[in-house]
Amino acid sequence: MLLLFPGEHYLMSTVAIIIPAYKNPVHLSVVLYGYTRQTDPDFSIHLVNDGGDTDIEEVVKAYTDRLAIHYHYLAPKTETFRAAAARNLGIRHTTADRIVCMDSDMVPYPNLVALQKEYGAKPIIVMGVRKHVNQGGSEYIRDHVEEFFTYAEQSPDAYCDYIERYTWRDDERYQYEPDFDFKIRRHRDFMCASRPGKKIPDICFTHNLSLPTKEVKQIGGFWEKLVGWGSEDTELCMRLCKLGCTTLADARIAGYHLWHDPPPSNQDFVSRDENVALCNESKQMKNLVRNGGPIP
Repeated sequence: MLLLFPGEHYLMSTVAIIIPAYKNPVHLSVVLYGYTRQTDPDFSIHLVNDGGDTDIEEVVKAYTDRLAIHYHYLAPKTETFRAAAARNLGIRHTTADRIVCMDSDMVPYPNLVALQKEYGAKPIIVMGVRKHVNQGGSEYIRDHVEEFFTYAEQSPDAYCDYIERYTWRDDERYQYEPDFDFKIRRHRDFMCASRPGKKIPDICFTHNLSLPTKEVKQIGGFWEKLVGWGSEDTELCMRLCKLGCTTLADARIAGYHLWHDPPPSNQDFVSRDENVALCNESKQMKNLVRNGGPIP
């Protein structure tokens, strides 16, 4: 099922936001409001309901007069996350120069689209950052979203427990803790990344990640064999780097990560381990194309 709101001409935007959603319509409503505050209106949103309830569709309809939203439903209904397949469904319906992968609990900064447009169709993987908002802050944003955005213009770190920043793995200014795979300085986490141009990136999380559309489609998009929790983003970026793309961490591109309950069961972490094993296998593969061929 595919619903286009409000018209086909929006497919010509230069930036496409790809958001897989699985239940949790309350967070999604706040996230979509964040896109109404963008300083650059030249973008479209492809929101993919990953086999969840149809109440997500009702949230989308509430924003159709303010946003160019393309709603897709990934059938059948399921209890398993299929982020790779969900993102590919959105990617298949865009011709934008750049794909921006965001999560349904990530509220974008007002300048997120404008900053992403600077990279256009360049073969660069751009990693943004996220600011983790505590439970009280998330509830406040949900109930007072307009007031929050006004306040955040003066205090962009309001209600944030900590802020992820990327630094390089070989940066000697910070002490690296291999057991946790991040660097800690005061209350902030500094995630380890690879130097630009390295063939296998260390950090590429789709909570705030942009990719060149042409190259993504060329290699078949996200590997749909990876289901459940994690690794589909790093695996795709590994292939993009082997294709010739470079990586870049841009701390200006940010979003607020809303607090939510932890995963409901350990099954999510079991699938994460399984995906890691598949990715280790993938490193040895010479064929960069997945899912049977390029995305048309």
